[in-house]
Amino acid sequence: VVCRSAAGSGRRAQSRHAAIRFIAHCEDGVVARELGFRRTYAALGARLAAQLIACTPPLNSEPQFDVVIVGAGPVGCCVAVLLVTAGVVRPERIALLDRQPPPSPTAADPIDLRVFALSRASERILLHVGAWPAIAAQRASPYERMTVWHANVPPRSADVLSFAADEAGEPNLGHIVENRVLQSALYVAATGAGVAFVAG
Repeated sequence: VVCRSAAGSGRRAQSRHAAIRFIAHCEDGVVARELGFRRTYAALGARLAAQLIACTPPLNSEPQFDVVIVGAGPVGCCVAVLLVTAGVVRPERIALLDRQPPPSPTAADPIDLRVFALSRASERILLHVGAWPAIAAQRASPYERMTVWHANVPPRSADVLSFAADEAGEPNLGHIVENRVLQSALYVAATGAGVAFVAG
């Protein structure tokens, strides 16, 4: 989720800031009513409000960040670097908000069972943001064929979709990459580009 801060009038900003601070310290039921969450998600709403307060600068100062990206996962980190490379926002004005930075994988780590099937287009994006060399240097397994079918369809029926690299004139269709490898490479690319990490 990308949130862009905007400075309004002093009274409006002060009112919004006070409202968020009040709601974040109220009971779950009040949080649910004021923020529009169902009661099940009220505690989560309170925590998010508290995090917003932590990132909210004093009313008489310029906002510290123009863009706050909630989640330093693969998508969040990739968006941060793309904003920098496109020249949309200066890197020091972008923040990645997460509980903690992703761990750096090592060769001794067991294989992560959560994987991504990256296509050639995804590889080009990762190369553009500077994350692909680190991924390729670790564990990235090319795949040459892919078969996709619905849960209610037999895997060998005529309704199955099959893709083959040789039919596309490519050496492979892409690479299978572990989640931790992808996440770490993109986090290093984002922070290396000057994007700030905020623990929260």
